[in-house]
Amino acid sequence: MSRFTIVAAVCGVTLFALTGTAAAHVSVTPAEIGKTGSSQVTFRVPNESATAGTIKVELTLPAEYPITSVRAEPKQGWALQVTRAKLEPPVKIGTREVSEAVRTVTWTAEAGARIGPDQYADFGLYVSGLPDNTDKLVIAAAQTYEDGKVANWANPPTSDGKEPQDPAPVLKLAAAGAGQPTTAASSQTTAAAGQDDSARLLGGSALVVAALALGIGVGALLRGRRTGKETQS
Repeated sequence: MSRFTIVAAVCGVTLFALTGTAAAHVSVTPAEIGKTGSSQVTFRVPNESATAGTIKVELTLPAEYPITSVRAEPKQGWALQVTRAKLEPPVKIGTREVSEAVRTVTWTAEAGARIGPDQYADFGLYVSGLPDNTDKLVIAAAQTYEDGKVANWANPPTSDGKEPQDPAPVLKLAAAGAGQPTTAASSQTTAAAGQDDSARLLGGSALVVAALALGIGVGALLRGRRTGKETQS
């Protein structure tokens, strides 16, 4: 049975490593919101360093697709700064001409606060007045560690659909009437559903790997028994 134990352990460690890597970058939930109304979105920031904590998180909103109203959620132990910038030239959203919009939202850890190794933290925005001339917003995220290193999650999706190196969080925008969430409550519901789907997917993957490990282990055990019998005979 020692062979089975080793195989199962190796498979389990491999699965943990793969799922941990897939979820390591900064992400946004829900992944899709409606273009009309208001929505609450949450950026999840995992700490990837084994020795240094995250002490600053900065989101940069796209200037070419401005959001007319952005409210940032305060976080205990973190200083919050929201900067606006002039848009040159101004951008039209529907019948409105927008000449100024929020460009960056920054949370900076105060004394004693950080996202430590093996930890994550959530940072929230409440948005409305979304652009109607695009179906997605690429929101760059810069993650600063206390050792001075900066992880820039800024690369947009690739044309072939594969995840790029250091991908930026992408918020998809659904057309009005598409049944997508437009309020904070419905956004939270969608986020919970997405997390539940992810949990089910990971759970299913774990079952497949466990079944494979069991089959390999049982096969090794039976071969060991046959070899023992042949030796005795």
